[in-house]
Amino acid sequence: MLTMRNVLPVAVAFLLAACTSTPAAQPAPSSSATATTSSSAKPSSAPGLHEEWKSKFSTVLGSSDASCAPVNAKSKACADYLTEIVMLALELERAIKARPDSDRYVDTLVAIGEVTDASEEYAPCSRGQGTIEQCHAEAITILFAPITVPMKLNLDEMSP
Repeated sequence: MLTMRNVLPVAVAFLLAACTSTPAAQPAPSSSATATTSSSAKPSSAPGLHEEWKSKFSTVLGSSDASCAPVNAKSKACADYLTEIVMLALELERAIKARPDSDRYVDTLVAIGEVTDASEEYAPCSRGQGTIEQCHAEAITILFAPITVPMKLNLDEMSP
């Protein structure tokens, strides 16, 4: 049976490989262009977050055998697994906000916001309330966080 649990590791590997591949070689700029480019570029002095957090999200992705399929969307096992993902996203949010260059992580913070919003909407589900459809929809948003958040993080760090 094809489940989110079976598909997610493959999707993560594919997306992370695409995000971490090196761009095609560019022709060397002329010396006058190099001088202009180097004076206008403002690289971040702080090391990036992507490698560390990609690993953490990959770990949480494979940390549970819980199924959040529609019939299990309100189960304690699903709720516990979703909580683990949300807590990791919130930990990353704190790490980003503590950085002097936190303004470069706009898309990552938006993605984390979507996860926390889904978590708030999912909260009644963890107490057995809400419809299966609503609970499953919010669970899906949270379940994709280990894919989308590191991808946004990588893209934010690659942006000038």
